[in-house]
Amino acid sequence: MRLGFFGTPSHAKDLLNFLLEQGFEIVFAVTNPPKPVGRKQIVTESPVHELAQTKRIPVLWSKKIREDEDIQKQIFSFNADLHIVYAYGSILPPSIISSPNLGSWNLHGSLLPELRGASPVQSAILQGKETTGFSIQKIVKELDAGPVLYQEEIHLTNDTTSQDLLKKITERGGLALSKLLKIEPSEWQYREQQESQATYCGKFKSEDRILDFSRTGFEIHNKIRALSSDAQAMGRFRGQSILFHSSRWNGEERPGRPGEIFLDKEKRLFARGGDGKIFEVTRLQLSGKKPLSSLDFQNGMRILPGEVFE
Repeated sequence: MRLGFFGTPSHAKDLLNFLLEQGFEIVFAVTNPPKPVGRKQIVTESPVHELAQTKRIPVLWSKKIREDEDIQKQIFSFNADLHIVYAYGSILPPSIISSPNLGSWNLHGSLLPELRGASPVQSAILQGKETTGFSIQKIVKELDAGPVLYQEEIHLTNDTTSQDLLKKITERGGLALSKLLKIEPSEWQYREQQESQATYCGKFKSEDRILDFSRTGFEIHNKIRALSSDAQAMGRFRGQSILFHSSRWNGEERPGRPGEIFLDKEKRLFARGGDGKIFEVTRLQLSGKKPLSSLDFQNGMRILPGEVFE
């Protein structure tokens, strides 16, 4: 079976690599364009682009794939039997979706029809869900509305991060894809989604990263772990911007103000939510500085009793 692959970030690269290790024929890869990365804004190719080049797989990219007739013609020329899409980052036009004789599949990070849209992994954690999962679905014109071929539940703890969840989805999703691709297409069994149960999630905006320490401790902790894989949750300390890279749930109640900082005998750093419940901050970063462990942060800042994150 000739497969076309659409994906961009590192977890999409991991899935592509797994499919190649399983012996599947990937005839082309489509990814997002190279973009400036880091402080020096060095133009960098996506992880999928880099892997595909290493494996000598033809790589295609476009800024606006829905309007780019040139790239569409190139995709058609490969005569793929099936497209695999995972975290590509752009909506495909109907012409590309339907071009393979077996259609196009998407590995989506939720139990559809729950959390259709751009941020199912982050949204599940932000909402404090105890169970989520992934779906392999046939792509149709409507967003994430196609019939489902396979689903699998994944259970979350209070400290599961978006990186943790993405890793599980990629690993288990890869295994599920491999099994499905090894059976006859006539044996694939699709089931339609129940539209009445559909929920949606959008892309996170910059303002969505800002922490509100009047919210409950668990809600603040959820936002930190939900955004840990990309642009981190933001707050302020002593008038400076600060990024929260990771946290750990505690749940004990402490008197004090929203955002107030507490240190225990082991020099662990805790912050208080608006409901009085605390969570441990384990890694953070002042604006323009390197990320630090909470201990290194304390040693550098010499935190005073009663100080707060805002």
